[in-house]
Amino acid sequence: MRRNLSAGLAVFLGMLLFFPLLPARGASFFTSYDVTRHSDGEDVSLEEFAGSPAILVFFYPTCEDCKEGLQLFEEMREDLQNRGVTLLPITKERFNPRLVSKTLQEIQVEHLEVYYDHMPGLFDSLPVRSVPRLLVCDSSGTVVYDEQGPIAELALEEALDRVAPRKGE
Repeated sequence: MRRNLSAGLAVFLGMLLFFPLLPARGASFFTSYDVTRHSDGEDVSLEEFAGSPAILVFFYPTCEDCKEGLQLFEEMREDLQNRGVTLLPITKERFNPRLVSKTLQEIQVEHLEVYYDHMPGLFDSLPVRSVPRLLVCDSSGTVVYDEQGPIAELALEEALDRVAPRKGE
């Protein structure tokens, strides 16, 4: 009996380590987190983005899958704007903005506004264990899609259609 209890506890603790900790169902994701805008170094609260659907993509500038994801979002930029979707690429590289700038230039991403996570911040509280990590939130801030690893375009499109259908659809 004691052995079964220990095994069950070990499985439960393992689940806590490997499954993301998202806000409670119905709770807004856009509450008490601050990020720093890459272009001007200004701190902004995620609350400023509440009221419209959003994509949060967590990335590292040296990650190849992340670079591909950022290029995809550069290509989707107009479509996201037309749908009213806010895109928030967030990195932890707050103390290395040159690396971020260099990476964006290298991969020819010119129009995305990048944000830096504060410490401790979103990367730690979720926790982000694998990048890229993609969260799609509806206009109330509820996470409707959560993906870690390379971005699956079809699944992303389906999530976007749920939270921000194209005009006329």
